[in-house]
Amino acid sequence: MNSEKLGWSILDWCDATSLGRTKTFELISNGSIRSIREGRRRIIITSPADYFNAKYSGALEVSDD
Repeated sequence: MNSEKLGWSILDWCDATSLGRTKTFELISNGSIRSIREGRRRIIITSPADYFNAKYSGALEVSDD
């Protein structure tokens, strides 16, 4: 069985990213991260690593001027 985590609660995602609940819900609203509803529970399906990789890919590249 694959042990890689596929979904995060709001609290787990906030802990993993060091972002607050307000910012997390803002990211869900604007489509930066994806989530699903299962009953009353919201599960974030975008991994913190995928979010940071997409947001900051190329941000740390060093230019050879």
